[in-house]
Amino acid sequence: MDACFMAMTEVAYQIKDYADILVTSEEAEPFDGWPYDTILSQLVSNPLMSSEELAADIVDKYIFSYSYGNVTLSAIDLSYMDTLTSQLSNLAFAIMSDSLTPKGKYILASVSSQHYGDWDFIDLYDFCNQLLVYSNNINVKNIALSIQQTLNYAVIKSGYSGLGVSRSRGLSIYFPYYYYHNYYNHTNFAQDTFWDEMLLSLGL
Repeated sequence: MDACFMAMTEVAYQIKDYADILVTSEEAEPFDGWPYDTILSQLVSNPLMSSEELAADIVDKYIFSYSYGNVTLSAIDLSYMDTLTSQLSNLAFAIMSDSLTPKGKYILASVSSQHYGDWDFIDLYDFCNQLLVYSNNINVKNIALSIQQTLNYAVIKSGYSGLGVSRSRGLSIYFPYYYYHNYYNHTNFAQDTFWDEMLLSLGL
């Protein structure tokens, strides 16, 4: 998916029944997009390469093609999205139920996470890292660790260039910086999880 900001958990969950692998960027893409010439030449020379190999090759060639700015690209195995989404719903419920951690600390965890050109999107793996720092709740921390473990399997390949995106690990998630947008309610992810309820419970 040669488009900006599409390496989102919500996007991956939305299309999980229609594709096996999602290749796209957490960050905005430069105007030139993907280097289709080098990507396709590799496929022509090796037409029997697996979909995983092709996805990883796209990531490598895209990152190599940009020597400036902040760029990201990742290849996601969508077969893990049901597991990941269930874990994220459990995390959201655990945060809402947490009486040990001030709500402001969860907002601080999101603000401290890897952001992108649209500040409403944060890297999911890094957010889990921040939860390990800011949450006082052992259940929240354990779920965060399980999410990271699932991401280690789900992310086939993740690459970045630029110090501004150096904590990118492949998938972002919606955590509004200013205020919650009601259009988010229409996503399958919001409808199937407690994520939207959790965001609203934090006063966003």
